Amino acid sequence: MDSLYVTGQAFYSEYSRWFDRGHLTRRSDPTWGTAAEAVCANKDTFHFTNCSPQHFRFNQSLQYWQGVERYILESGVLALKRKISVLTGPVLDDQWRQYADWRVPLMFWKVVLRVNVAGKPQATALLVS
Repeated sequence: MDSLYVTGQAFYSEYSRWFDRGHLTRRSDPTWGTAAEAVCANKDTFHFTNCSPQHFRFNQSLQYWQGVERYILESGVLALKRKISVLTGPVLDDQWRQYADWRVPLMFWKVVLRVNVAGKPQATALLVS
């Protein structure tokens, strides 16, 4: 992948007062299976190519991104004892903030896929900004 499209450690070092290296997948969510699989999955939640700058208040707040992730886990997985698949990413549109050479997205999406209690496939799409 062209480094032009990857926000590397230089950005996070320069702007560490404001931005987290936003894991697009919560670290603890894919850590299941055998011990070896869980360790591998935990490591794979963060690579510079699958994270996005997120303002620390957005990333760590229960009102925003973390709140959506916890709701999905607690209401969907733990409460119903069902497996889910979650797809997630930044919204790459014309609404972003410029920081030096980098454009930082202001909105993120999640799509949650599951089989509901009636046995039917179900999808929920979320936008968080």
